[in-house]
Amino acid sequence: MHLWQLDLVGGVFLADGRECKILTAIDDHSRFVVAATVLERPTGGAVVEAFTAAIRHYGVPFEVLTDNGKQFTGRFTRPVPAEVLFERTCREYGVTHRLTKRRSRTTTGKIERWHQTLRRELLDEADEFADIHAAQDALDAWIQSYNHDRPHQSLDMATPASLFRPRLRQTNTEVDQERPAPVDTADVELQGPSPITPPTAPAASNTALHNAVEIDVIVPTSDQPVWSDISNCGWASTSSASSSPSGPTIAAFTSSSTATTSRPSPPACPTRTSSSW
Repeated sequence: MHLWQLDLVGGVFLADGRECKILTAIDDHSRFVVAATVLERPTGGAVVEAFTAAIRHYGVPFEVLTDNGKQFTGRFTRPVPAEVLFERTCREYGVTHRLTKRRSRTTTGKIERWHQTLRRELLDEADEFADIHAAQDALDAWIQSYNHDRPHQSLDMATPASLFRPRLRQTNTEVDQERPAPVDTADVELQGPSPITPPTAPAASNTALHNAVEIDVIVPTSDQPVWSDISNCGWASTSSASSSPSGPTIAAFTSSSTATTSRPSPPACPTRTSSSW
């Protein structure tokens, strides 16, 4: 069920004088008729309704081939091309929509030849139908015989139904069959709970290391308070750093400054100190 050919054909006359058209669709490979719906008015909506009914019954084809009628395509609409309902439906179903060459019926030759058979054997013989329902009933009976009973010469005298392979979607039953069977707990030996292994405690670490703050400040020879932000402050000199003037030493380092007991010399250049605590 790779490709469907679709078309509209007239010639269905009713007793009240109206003429109806039929939306027809055949499977390109098997010639199986997948749709033959009498339409009171051949609107785009009526065409799509008949097309989707065939999809629900036989599955989604890979491709469809139609002529360039306004029910099937808006590609040649003037002044601006537009997507019609049939094209949108194909897109939503993931169906590739192919068009015949403009003003050419040879591309859809299979369905055109089938229309000739339909007219010759049913429509011309019926003359007129009482109403649209009577026309549909007569058409359904003829299609049933055509699909299942009549050998087709181009199919080596096989019937269309013998070669047609619908592409149906999975049913809920088929989906359930693919699921793994539930385990019977009666056949499973019950075991006690597995022993719980406590998590390994993290290695002890120096809290100060996790809270270390690296600072890079210029410290004069005299002590002075330093801070990196509002939550990290302390006291630093040229040789050590502490959390407060009288607190324990956090870091010690070598300074390039030298202390003297004589008269102080001119102020030494400030020493750059780098520390972490």
